[in-house]
Amino acid sequence: MQFTFPLVKLRDHQARWAALEASRNPFATVGMAHLRTQDTRKNLVERQQAKLALTRRLYQLGYERPAIIQLFRFIDWVMRLPAALERSFWQALRAFEAESHMTYVASVERMGIEQGCAAGLRAAIRLGVELRFGDAGAKQIAAMETCHDLAVLQWGYDHIKTAQSPEELRRLAETRPAEEPPAEPTP
Repeated sequence: MQFTFPLVKLRDHQARWAALEASRNPFATVGMAHLRTQDTRKNLVERQQAKLALTRRLYQLGYERPAIIQLFRFIDWVMRLPAALERSFWQALRAFEAESHMTYVASVERMGIEQGCAAGLRAAIRLGVELRFGDAGAKQIAAMETCHDLAVLQWGYDHIKTAQSPEELRRLAETRPAEEPPAEPTP
């Protein structure tokens, strides 16, 4: 018994980019994401622009919400970006969603990202205080263990180096000036 399978190389579709763009087939989007990822290996700013263009395309094709989310997850997985470019990507996507009155991706994905950032910041604060002030310090910042406010957590993380004691860090966090702009969240 012999099986014969036709082979398809995505790279061969690079020459048919216009046909991929014109297609409403979700696999065209998958192929485009893969091709753009390969094309932008050495230029991550260009990758960010391509990722944004492909994500906008999902909305413009009029896909239903579940399809947009699933295709975006693939695009996001394939087209990885460094933290600074990822934040910039999300800002641009939020702006696009606001002007087009669509929030399928950012509202769902942002919640997961913010939860992950908060958990990471809490762990970093715990470790930083432990390393700087010992076990006694961790007891002083117990309130931060349940905090979900990224601005407060980032502020606490940024001030571990300058606080003279865990008590001072706790006091500073409790009286954090409202006018002090919070730093960008640390992923």
